[in-house]
Amino acid sequence: MVVEAVEVMRKMRGGAQAWLIRASDDRYYVVKFKENAQHPRILINEWITSHFLSHLQICAGHAALMRCSADWLRKAENQDLSIQIGKTVRRPSAGFHYGSRVPVNPMTSALYDYLPDALMESLENRSHFHGMLVFDQWVSNADTPQAIYFRGKPNEFLQDRLSAPGKLGMLAMMIDHGYAFQGPEWELRDSPRHGVYPRPAPYAGITGWQSLDPWLTRVRCFPETVVDEACKSMPSSWFGEGEEAQLERLLLRLLQRAKRIPDLVDACRKARPELFPLWTSIQG
Repeated sequence: MVVEAVEVMRKMRGGAQAWLIRASDDRYYVVKFKENAQHPRILINEWITSHFLSHLQICAGHAALMRCSADWLRKAENQDLSIQIGKTVRRPSAGFHYGSRVPVNPMTSALYDYLPDALMESLENRSHFHGMLVFDQWVSNADTPQAIYFRGKPNEFLQDRLSAPGKLGMLAMMIDHGYAFQGPEWELRDSPRHGVYPRPAPYAGITGWQSLDPWLTRVRCFPETVVDEACKSMPSSWFGEGEEAQLERLLLRLLQRAKRIPDLVDACRKARPELFPLWTSIQG
């Protein structure tokens, strides 16, 4: 999906120094530019993982190619559209950048980046945190997982749920996957203490392996066609010399790694038993 940048809203928090931008479809996107403060590969990581999460039916931001024209960027300079790295200021280049669609209108609806433990049980899709545990161990996420919370219609955001058309509920959307594959390093390491939330509330429903399905099964049987589609839909301008071949080798290793996912998750459980009190007490 391609959208045109229309209006700069504000700079977002975070290491990549993303910006909130209104696009030609009148929706809002958190945009990470190729010139972001982390690395150009962050865009590739975000694009690939967004496609993977969609296939796994985990609620995550809808990805789009945000096209910024040279004319629009000249006008946007008046709003200080830039990335600051020390004393150096980077300006976004014309072309395609990564956009993650905001699930609600941030000008009129509330979005939260934290939900108290007492409210976790009320989430319509708390089990998606279980799916993210599996996913983050598979893709070797070097960062702490993040989510945003909002009120919405489960039917519009959850592929694995059927609810009454008008029903509203509190939902969690998984965001910020730029440090999959160890970020710009493009490595797959067994790091059982990484890629997990620092508190147990998201994992309170995990009592054993059955709590991690269908995510375990979907990762172990992950189709190559989804990988191919994600790669073919990316703009060539995101790649440096030789990087497409390097990415291909990385993703081949990732598909092979999928067979090891039960062992990877089990190592995480043993490394962080305090996050899985029901699982450890029952399973030993």
